[in-house]
Amino acid sequence: QLARGDVFGMAGLYEKWQAPAGESVESCTILTTTPNREMAAIHDRMPVILAPEDWSMWLDPGIQSPDLLMPLLAPWEGEKLVAQRVSKHVNSPRHDDPDCTTPMTE
Repeated sequence: QLARGDVFGMAGLYEKWQAPAGESVESCTILTTTPNREMAAIHDRMPVILAPEDWSMWLDPGIQSPDLLMPLLAPWEGEKLVAQRVSKHVNSPRHDDPDCTTPMTE
């Protein structure tokens, strides 16, 4: 999370498409990049975090140029990120509840 606890935006892609069998499929993904210094100790990649001033550019369907969007896919260098340990409960896609983000007490 951001050190101040503010909401932040991540770069993602969403698409609705027709599968070969004819059914409509909605899919999405969160884009990742190389980690910044804070996250490198935890993982070899991190979500692409977008600065608030870049949200409208990322969400603008009229912007089709990769040259304009690629600079947004860099590791986050804005406000400091704070990591917090959580339980392995978060590792299962079957778990979609507040326990996924409950801080561990040591």
